Amino acid sequence: MKILVIGAGAAGMSAALSAKETNPDLDVIVVSKGLQGKAHTCEAEGGINAALYSPDNWRKHYEDTLKGGSYRNNPYLVEILCKEAPKAIEWLTTLGLHFDLNEKGEIAQRPIGGHSLPRCCYSADRIGAEILLTLTEEARRQNIIIKDDILITRLLTEKGRVVGAFGIDKRTGEYITFNSDATILATGGIGQIYQFTSNAKENTGDGLILAKMIGCELVDLEFIQFHPTGIAVGRKPGALISEANRGIGGKLLSFDGKEYKRFVNELEKRSVVALAIWEELEKGNQVFLDLTHLDPEFIQEQVPDTLKQIKELANLDLREDLIPVTPTAHFHMGGIKVDEKTLSAMPGLFACGEVMAGVHGANRLGGNSLLETIIFGNLSGKKSVEYLSLCQEKKSQEREKNSLKIKSLEIERLEKIKQIQNPLQIQQKMKSIMWKRVGLKRTIQGLNQGYFEILNCQFEIGSDFSLPRWYNSIELFNQLALS
Repeated sequence: MKILVIGAGAAGMSAALSAKETNPDLDVIVVSKGLQGKAHTCEAEGGINAALYSPDNWRKHYEDTLKGGSYRNNPYLVEILCKEAPKAIEWLTTLGLHFDLNEKGEIAQRPIGGHSLPRCCYSADRIGAEILLTLTEEARRQNIIIKDDILITRLLTEKGRVVGAFGIDKRTGEYITFNSDATILATGGIGQIYQFTSNAKENTGDGLILAKMIGCELVDLEFIQFHPTGIAVGRKPGALISEANRGIGGKLLSFDGKEYKRFVNELEKRSVVALAIWEELEKGNQVFLDLTHLDPEFIQEQVPDTLKQIKELANLDLREDLIPVTPTAHFHMGGIKVDEKTLSAMPGLFACGEVMAGVHGANRLGGNSLLETIIFGNLSGKKSVEYLSLCQEKKSQEREKNSLKIKSLEIERLEKIKQIQNPLQIQQKMKSIMWKRVGLKRTIQGLNQGYFEILNCQFEIGSDFSLPRWYNSIELFNQLALS
């Protein structure tokens, strides 16, 4: 029996490890669109939440999460998230992850926006990278196969259930098939449909399109979180400046050309802070993150990666300079509708991490996304193994014929997508439209205008083709469908 995991971030790697731990005799294959160990998880800097110590408890975490999501969350999924959080921290520790400790020798926790108590566990400001490294190294120890640079373009189905996936080897351009008895989607978010985003370049919403193509229900697609503090200047506008920088005492200042002033509680929930910054920028003011009042050694100790990143991207020193910031498209709360077992509407297809919907409601609290990847990655791995025990049907010649037919139709579709001309130019135009019309502040007029502008993008398809643009063309197809 074989389990296929599509996505090699924290959610995908947790799912693979969980499946392997549940049944060591299973073949588990992880397919990654990018390079091994370079998933978007690495960008997460703030921390991972858990109610570890009194007076905190899972019910307070639960209530904060529901409130932060404007009570649009799936309460059953939120309960799982908050109840299982301490176990997730324990599991990561068992695998060798080192959290920062307090003076008592306990796991340190710091405050983060929208939470009533400090419950954010961290490893300086590189928690995402540390988690992914820990999970990937454990997967290698358990001989889990990881194949990178594979772009999955279609899920294979038979008799109303998923039986594998079809895609392209990005290195060679060759088509490739993965047969499986259960498939787990862990493909991350959609941030790359926006002009300014903290997301990795691979986050183009492929998983949502894969699921939609076979009839899965997508929900809450309108709920996009804009992180308050992206770098507003430099080589990568939109790159994330973690909430940890405000958690340790960083201030937000608005400058109208004459004076600097504070204008928002820096530890309010993200949607509130992001909107406040957006409105200051609309007035023509500049907004800065200020840590210059803090001890330079404390900054170096607490947020060393942020210090390095800002220097590299904007040639600014967090200890001495005010850092220009802007909201940046950061997280998608919508996605594939799943049940409490992470099973989608299509038997054999599970989803976990940012590609699934329901946990965060209309807005995600900081520190809950990494937690989601671990909790629901583990859950999807376990439940996919249980699914296999209920589905022992042997592969038939009919399945082979059906798979060949689907693959033939998919190749025909991809050959047409090859003909898209200048996909990178169309992508940039689409991102600008989405930022202006479907950004942090939306109006009916702007949404209608954006709809027709996106339609025009779909008409801008020519007939030129070269291999380096092919993958951009497939991503563009997915991005336009989502937009």
